[in-house]
Amino acid sequence: MKFTVFTPVYNRGDKIHRVWDSLRSQTFRDFEWIVVDDGSKDNVMDILGIYKNEADFPVTILRQENKGKHFAWNRAAEIAQGELFVPADSDDSFIPRTLEFFACKWDGIPARERKKFSGMNVLCGDPETGSVIGDEYPESPMVTTNLELSYKYKIQGEKWGCIRTDLLKRNKYPEITGRGSYILSYMWYKFSRKYKVICFNEILRNYYPEKDSISAANHNISKGSAFVHYHYGCWHQNENFEYMLRHSPVNLLKFIMSTIVFGFVADQSIIQIINSQNRILLKILVGIFIIPALLYNKWQHNKV
Repeated sequence: MKFTVFTPVYNRGDKIHRVWDSLRSQTFRDFEWIVVDDGSKDNVMDILGIYKNEADFPVTILRQENKGKHFAWNRAAEIAQGELFVPADSDDSFIPRTLEFFACKWDGIPARERKKFSGMNVLCGDPETGSVIGDEYPESPMVTTNLELSYKYKIQGEKWGCIRTDLLKRNKYPEITGRGSYILSYMWYKFSRKYKVICFNEILRNYYPEKDSISAANHNISKGSAFVHYHYGCWHQNENFEYMLRHSPVNLLKFIMSTIVFGFVADQSIIQIINSQNRILLKILVGIFIIPALLYNKWQHNKV
């Protein structure tokens, strides 16, 4: 199978039709749809049951207690049969030639070269105006990494794409329970250490302003959400410190500051925060920002 389209859903009975309609209209038909319900309390499971009975493509519907999108993602990747994994949020829509475009561009890469790539990136558009959301890529096609896009080229705004399923089967999101959904850019940056991406200035996905994530309910727990950001922040700055320092030192310092603040909100001690850094220079920088972060956290607390 060429594609696994994955949709995590939480209380999206009123919007799940966008993905369903998009899949039914695809010009390329070699795909499966895996939906993981994250403990919804509305009628979305009933709707999905109807869709499965009507579908002319394989549909797998799984249900889990409310844990967050990262758990749903890991579960879908385990059973995915497609060569490429296409994450489609439960309020997304995408144009009819989306999968055809991905298949054509991916197969256009020589077979011996594909192992060097983690996947492809494309643009998102405003469904009302058709205009690009965020920045376009400097070139199209463009071979780069997601780290370079963020820190070297300073590309901002919502982006989309597909990922090699075999990489997702070997690389899982950290399964932190009761803490909100993990930061999805973890996977994009993780793959940047070994793999390239190929980017196209092609609008394939409609991004709706009112969209939110599968874990919306979890974000009501401020300490839990803060711990996820803190955990991700420590990983990102430990893993990609030299790259961030070389290409965007100001953003690195801002990132360190925000990670410390998240740590304090999540009830991490100063010793825990410093010890979570894996190199001396990072420990020193964290030490420098401890007092400003404490003052900022106290100021925010007083505002509330």
